[in-house]
Amino acid sequence: MDIVVSSGYYLVLRVASLAWTGLSAALGYDGSTMKKLRLTLMLVALAALVLALMPAASAHPIKPLRAAGTAELVLPAPPDVPHWVYTLTGDIEGIARVDVPFASFPGKTEHWDEVMVIRSDLGTITIESRGVWNMNKYPFKYRTTGTVTEATGDYAHLIGASAHLHGWTDSIIPPIAGEVRLRIN
Repeated sequence: MDIVVSSGYYLVLRVASLAWTGLSAALGYDGSTMKKLRLTLMLVALAALVLALMPAASAHPIKPLRAAGTAELVLPAPPDVPHWVYTLTGDIEGIARVDVPFASFPGKTEHWDEVMVIRSDLGTITIESRGVWNMNKYPFKYRTTGTVTEATGDYAHLIGASAHLHGWTDSIIPPIAGEVRLRIN
């Protein structure tokens, strides 16, 4: 099989070489002119290939949005479930509710999946993410990484954007409060 493929490539190259030689003879060009023409054609083909492979520019370029604020663990009466509330200011101003439907505790860290819904006057943003909270030493740092899955209003263009959140808490035993930083890009 390798011999056939190699022979096929050789045949194609040989035919192209003969065609090129025939073209230069038919046009009456000398060797240096044909080298310049070949180089020009190769550069045009390379430029066309680069342009064809370039991704199209986004209709809505996403400027990173940043927000900061406070975090508080809320322990409501049943049937509501414990959740976090973030009060955000910055590029996004509003209140976020964070529900944590799944958490595990391997060692001195908590790993979880979360759904954050940010409500503001300009629309809503829903972020699904995964996070880790280090419960080993003060300040108790946490971080999450996720994706904007739903957005309305002025934030509708953010669907599919990456979301990164980090912060710290003052305790791991309720009442728990802390600070949060959010970036969406």
